[in-house]
Amino acid sequence: MADLTSNKALINTPKKSIEDVKLYDVQMKMKLAEHIVKACMNNTIDRNDLTQNEFYKEAQNYAPSSKLLLSTIFEKINIKNKPKTFNDWFEERSWQNSEDTSSQFLDIPLRHCFIDHYLHMHSLPTYSSIIDYLKTNGININIKEIKKVLKAKGYKTMRFRLPQNNISIIAEDPEQRFNRMKYLYNIIHLREDRPHIVYIDEKILSDENRQANIVKENDEIAIMVAVSTEMGVISKKIQNATSNVAANSTNNVELIDNWIINNVLPHISLPSVIILENRKNNTGIQVPTIFSKKVEMINWLEDNDVPYSSEMHSAELYELIRRSKHKIPTERNKLDEVLKVNNHRVLRRPGRFQYLNLFDTLWNNLQTAFKESHTFTSFRDFITVSLSSIGVSEWKRLENMMITTEKKTYSDDKAVDHVIDKLFTYKESAILPNIYTYDCDEDIDEIKMAEIVKD
Repeated sequence: MADLTSNKALINTPKKSIEDVKLYDVQMKMKLAEHIVKACMNNTIDRNDLTQNEFYKEAQNYAPSSKLLLSTIFEKINIKNKPKTFNDWFEERSWQNSEDTSSQFLDIPLRHCFIDHYLHMHSLPTYSSIIDYLKTNGININIKEIKKVLKAKGYKTMRFRLPQNNISIIAEDPEQRFNRMKYLYNIIHLREDRPHIVYIDEKILSDENRQANIVKENDEIAIMVAVSTEMGVISKKIQNATSNVAANSTNNVELIDNWIINNVLPHISLPSVIILENRKNNTGIQVPTIFSKKVEMINWLEDNDVPYSSEMHSAELYELIRRSKHKIPTERNKLDEVLKVNNHRVLRRPGRFQYLNLFDTLWNNLQTAFKESHTFTSFRDFITVSLSSIGVSEWKRLENMMITTEKKTYSDDKAVDHVIDKLFTYKESAILPNIYTYDCDEDIDEIKMAEIVKD
């Protein structure tokens, strides 16, 4: 294969043609892949000095300014615990691409675990201490499972650099914690003015825990419901769940928005706070760059209704994006605009934290009740009758429970933030004594923090 080193400036040439970029891109990727495969097969990777590897030099030729590309290549080559078989790989991909619904019950136990470590036990959680904590609460889970669950729940392993050694700590993704605290701050302060609040939820429920010997119909249903503690159930829609009713799909988002505008809004006469789940579709999509993945470019083009061909090379796709991005108007949420015009305020609850959802306890209780019921064989009929029978006093009780949860969650989050801030401040300003880190290993460690965080 020809040496392409002399072409490294081609990508930045102002008058380059699409065909030139396409050819250059393919050739450089092939040459880079050749060096990586050869290094892996011959086990000749210099792990002490990354810059001495041939694939590093080729990556520099391909994208000189892309530190992300270089770090990603080395991370993939140096990754530990590679899947041994196709089944292992498939399982790993399944956990990465979707949150396992069977682990949803771990949301609150995991949160309590981290809070107890930070605030009461004065130590940083480790994999082993998390497993032990869950075990004492009747939850048995192994090291492989807990790693997957923590990743799915938004917890990360972060490096903590010290003069003595480099250790790792497990902590919640700061952005995830910030989004939760922002929502809690807003809802707590809004409640002080005692506004009329309308809670809206959409949910797919099934009676999968029902006894197998009982005949049932329509065992998976899609529910849309709007309630307030003053009006009770404002509107509800219950239908059989189909492939067309998929969480966060574009069609489903439009269906729910239209239902709110046409079936809920006309019944609300007072200016109200409307609490909705913050769906993924409402977040903006970053404009791809020349170094973005092809699938990211395609997703952007599809989301903005820009015609393209699946046969196009990434250079051609990027050219379409470059020409189109300035013509795409800033997207404004139709539902938010309609509600604003009608003097309502929208507050979006982060969807990951179902324990902050007024309906979460209700859905769990209804599923359990249907399991024990001998009157209904249709899950849809059972849910319809049950929702209609819930009075204002019960919705008020659920709201009071939610208010207590919101205040406790916000208070705990602030306390944990205070501990983490003090820990990192201490790390920056002084040498952490060996007594805090002597038990730490390279994977995950525990630091006793009683002396660090005390006032």
